[in-house]
Amino acid sequence: MSALGLGAALVMITPTAQAQAPVPGAEVARATFEEGVALEKSGDYVAALAKFNESAKIRETSGVLFHRAYCMEMSKQDLALTVEAYEKADRVAKAAGQATVQAAVKRQLAPLTARLAQLTITVSPAQVKDLEVWLDGRVMALALLGKSFRADPGEHNVEAKAPGFKPYRKLIKPGDGATFTLDIQLEPAPGAAPAAVAPPTASATPAATNAPSDGASSTTAPPAEERAKSSATVPILLTTGAVVLAGVGVGVFIAAGSKQESARAECAQRIECEDLRRGVGTLDAIALASWVGAAGLGTWAVISWMSRDSAPSSTASVSSARLGVGPLGLYLSGQWR
Repeated sequence: MSALGLGAALVMITPTAQAQAPVPGAEVARATFEEGVALEKSGDYVAALAKFNESAKIRETSGVLFHRAYCMEMSKQDLALTVEAYEKADRVAKAAGQATVQAAVKRQLAPLTARLAQLTITVSPAQVKDLEVWLDGRVMALALLGKSFRADPGEHNVEAKAPGFKPYRKLIKPGDGATFTLDIQLEPAPGAAPAAVAPPTASATPAATNAPSDGASSTTAPPAEERAKSSATVPILLTTGAVVLAGVGVGVFIAAGSKQESARAECAQRIECEDLRRGVGTLDAIALASWVGAAGLGTWAVISWMSRDSAPSSTASVSSARLGVGPLGLYLSGQWR
């Protein structure tokens, strides 16, 4: 209990040593601090800790921080957090040039630090997609995996889960001052897709080295050449349709010109020529529609050829297609997927 006696002495010297500038509510912080000291002396460490926490919210001094850490230690709080509380008191005391407080912290800190376990947790396979790891019910930062960190000695519950893998649970119990390494081996869930293991890579197709060796070949994508070959049907049909429509347009236009010449000669001998003009107009409309259709199919064909060259896997493939003749020219119909 000599540390308690030293802590009581700090009650008297700490506020004086750090009272260099007025702090709003300083008198409240000091009164709360003294209430905590009284509770600490009576052995009510939990109530005293609450008072020190309240005082520290108003004004953090090395004395307040020391007593807070001491009450955490005596009330059997989390050991790692207690060590951190002592270390914070040491930093504040060092900044204020308070060697007495530093000496008290060092005396309390040495045996506690020696008791802390050094824990390292790793996960295999590495880089599992959507991985979550819990330590004693709290989610661990993934950046901490593979790195050593301080933990209380004794029992710890470790859990891990990821899509496509069985849930992992294990109870570990590192001893005082022990160095403990836990390698979490995730097992694939029954019937899970191999894609559950998804290390981030720049490649567009899955690599055999990133998937389990007992099934990697069955999940590889088909070669790009095969996909490109099957997708060439649409551009070919579109190009053919455009050429045919253009040819029909030219032929109908020539026929319209010939009919117009003969209509002029015949109309000179008739009173009413409306039926002759309608016939020529119909041929002109068919020629125009054919050229418009040829332009549309030609544009579509160019886009299809370009899409096929740049992204074979995204180009549509044809299950059936046919060319037909309609009132205004040729048309292309079919099913794409």
